[in-house]
Amino acid sequence: MEEIIVIGLCIGINALLAAVEMAFVSVGKPHLRELAKSGNADAQKVLSLREKPERTLSVIQVGITLVGALAAAVGGAGAEEWLRPLIQNRFGSSENTAEAIAILLVVLPITYLSVVVGELVPKTLGLRDPLTIVLRAAKWLVLFDRILSPIVFALEWSTRKFLNIFWRLRLVSAKEHLTPTTDMAEKFDALSAQHKQYVFNLVNLEKKRVTD
Repeated sequence: MEEIIVIGLCIGINALLAAVEMAFVSVGKPHLRELAKSGNADAQKVLSLREKPERTLSVIQVGITLVGALAAAVGGAGAEEWLRPLIQNRFGSSENTAEAIAILLVVLPITYLSVVVGELVPKTLGLRDPLTIVLRAAKWLVLFDRILSPIVFALEWSTRKFLNIFWRLRLVSAKEHLTPTTDMAEKFDALSAQHKQYVFNLVNLEKKRVTD
């Protein structure tokens, strides 16, 4: 019974975090600025968080990962502790078979509830009313940002490093796939002024039409 309560709480927390995550990335800055100018403290907090969105998204992602891992651990322990012996005694199956069936019977419902209740429904709500959700979550986001600051700093640093590597690879790939037009432009730029004038004269000659 305790396992079911813990799993339910984890799915509920996951749903809240998913709704806040979607609302945070969907809410518009102009509306937040208007509320902040009118003295709305929560809007001011959200605007400050939007200055470094990867940091806030890291906070949310840490929470989602933790509750997801906790739900999986509790579910697996429950399947091993009471469901496997029940299947083994009732149907006379082997220990390995009973364990596989027990884990399957636990994982499938948890996965379904996690996807539908913990992700799809709250994210849809976050898209439909992002402002209300993100304002109500502003204080908690700031609090979690302070508590998880060391972990968030490590994730933020890692994210920037991977992004730098990604952009460098894209630049290298772009240089390797230079078009002939680009190559010709570079060669043309390397010509002296006199040679450039020769090229212009040739182009003008080609454009002239021969008349009778």
